[in-house]
Amino acid sequence: MNQQRLPKEIEIYLDGEGISSADQSRLGLEKIRIDRFEGKLMGYVLTILVTALSLLVVDIVLPGVNIESFAVAMIAGIVIGLINTFVKPILSLLTLPINLVTLGLFSIVINGICFTLAAALVPGFQAHGLISFLVAPVILSLASTFLNKYFAERNADLKPNV
Repeated sequence: MNQQRLPKEIEIYLDGEGISSADQSRLGLEKIRIDRFEGKLMGYVLTILVTALSLLVVDIVLPGVNIESFAVAMIAGIVIGLINTFVKPILSLLTLPINLVTLGLFSIVINGICFTLAAALVPGFQAHGLISFLVAPVILSLASTFLNKYFAERNADLKPNV
């Protein structure tokens, strides 16, 4: 089998011969930064995938939740992630007194609001009824926890960003 070789100058550069230690350090730091970025990016992709799979589990378990396809589940996973990042903290802060009085049980309602908001924003993703409002986020959370643990055990390099 004929292997292609890199030009000698590039091989020397990649091996570190003839490069100052400062340049070698800089190149090493750049490689670490790229590796970290790729790791975080893969973590986000894995988180979206886990959320999409969890949504499909919710679709199977609850009759009031309908997801048309895996692509819709992926889009819904992204939307749920964005809602949980930007909207949920504001809702949690605004409802903090109610949440304190109910000893945290009102957070189930907040999760239901976020889930229903995602269903309203994503075409092909519907959630109908009070049971879907209250139970779907709980099942979504349980399925996500299980799948995150499963993927973390199978791939030590990839860790979901939750």
